[in-house]
Amino acid sequence: MKFVQIMQEDKVIVACQEKERIIPIDQLAIKAFDQVKTLKDWIILQDKQPEMTLILKEAVTNYRGKYLASDEVTYAPVIHNPEKIICVGLNYRSHIIETKRKEEEFPEFFAKTTNSLNAHNQTVYFPKSVQKLDYEAELVIIVGKTAYEVSQAEANEYIWGYTIGNDFSARDLQKRRTQWYLGKGLDGFAPIGPYAVRKEDFNLQNAEICLKRNDLVVQKANVNQLIFKPDYLISHLSQYLTLKPGDIIFTGTPEGVILGQDSPDWLTDNEILTVTIEGIGSLTNQVKVKHQ
Repeated sequence: MKFVQIMQEDKVIVACQEKERIIPIDQLAIKAFDQVKTLKDWIILQDKQPEMTLILKEAVTNYRGKYLASDEVTYAPVIHNPEKIICVGLNYRSHIIETKRKEEEFPEFFAKTTNSLNAHNQTVYFPKSVQKLDYEAELVIIVGKTAYEVSQAEANEYIWGYTIGNDFSARDLQKRRTQWYLGKGLDGFAPIGPYAVRKEDFNLQNAEICLKRNDLVVQKANVNQLIFKPDYLISHLSQYLTLKPGDIIFTGTPEGVILGQDSPDWLTDNEILTVTIEGIGSLTNQVKVKHQ
C-alpha cells in the first residue's frame, strides 16, 4: 500500500493506492480517520495510535466502494505542508568525483522553501534567463515524529517513510556565489511524489534509483551507496534543530548530472524527466520556459 495526495475541489486530500485503486481516506468511514485530511495528519495520528496502521490496511483491503484511477486524478506534492525542506549535497562518491569536489567529514546541507514544491505530472517552469538547468534524482526522507538530540541508534524510529524527489537546479544561479538558495529554490524546483511508502515497506539496503531524460537513462545507482545514511542524517540534524512530523529531507543525487559533463548539455524547453526508485514508483515532470 502506498500513499498519495491528490487535488479534489481545490483541496489537497490524502489517499491510499493499492494496485490500480486510489481510495481517499475520508471514504473509508472510520471515525478515527475523520481528522485525517493530509498525509501529515496521518503521520501524526499513526505516531499517537500505531494500531491505526493495521486498521487502515484492513479497511483498504475490504473497501468495495468507488475508487479513482491514476489517470483521472491530479496529484499534489505527497507532502505539501512541511515545516522544513532540508537537502543534502554531495552524498554519493560518484557524484563528488564528477563534480570535482572532495569528500567531507560532515554532510553539506542547504534548504528549499515551500514555493519550490511541485508534484507528479506537473510542469517545472524555469525563467528564460536561466541557461544552465539541471536535474538531480533523489530519495527523500519523510520525518515521522518530533526529533531533537536523537542518537543514530534510535534515529530510524523517527523516520516515517520515503518518497521520490527531483532537485532541479539552475547552475548558473547556483554558481554565482557560495550560497545555493537562488539556484535551488525557484518556484516548482522540488517536485516530490507521487507515492510515499512507510519505511517498513521500503528496502533501503537495495533499491535502484535512476533518472530518464526523455528516453535516455542518465542517472543510475543504488540508494545503499549513500555516504551519509538516513539514520545518520536524522541524528546529525537533530543535534542542532528540531525535526517535525512531515519535514522532508532530500538525501542527495548520484552520478550523471549535467554539471558533471565535459560538454554540458543543459535542459531545454519541453524535455521530460522521470525519476524511478525501486519499491516506490516513478515521478515525472516536464520542463518549460516560463513566459509571462
